[in-house]
Amino acid sequence: MRFVLASNNQKKLREMADILCTLGHSVISMQEAGISAEPEETGATFEENARIKARAAAALCGEPCLADDSGLEVEALNGEPGVYSARYAGEVHNDVANIQLLLRNMEKINDRDAYQQTVLVLMFPDGRYYFGEGSVQGTIT
Repeated sequence: MRFVLASNNQKKLREMADILCTLGHSVISMQEAGISAEPEETGATFEENARIKARAAAALCGEPCLADDSGLEVEALNGEPGVYSARYAGEVHNDVANIQLLLRNMEKINDRDAYQQTVLVLMFPDGRYYFGEGSVQGTIT
């Protein structure tokens, strides 16, 4: 089966292609599927954001689409930055600013437990979808 990856991230595309080819599947980019833009991630959860991206791509190309959303959740910050991980400091995908703000917000916090959460959604053009999620626990140092 062929899937469209609802992301413009080339590294993610290569990683997904490497995984899926071992299972006899292939993956193409949004550009190869004729999709030029990603929808705005307006969901309150990682699953909602992944569904938004996968649903939009499937509607545009008429093929099964994969999308993910992920982020860091710090327990002592009530789950922040969460779905805002990529834009925590305001500017989208400014890793340095995001890290600096996170460390500033944690200066007086002793509980530094956190986890990286990821959700993957497979959406079919008819609206059926499946999702999986995983997390890795760690400590902010």
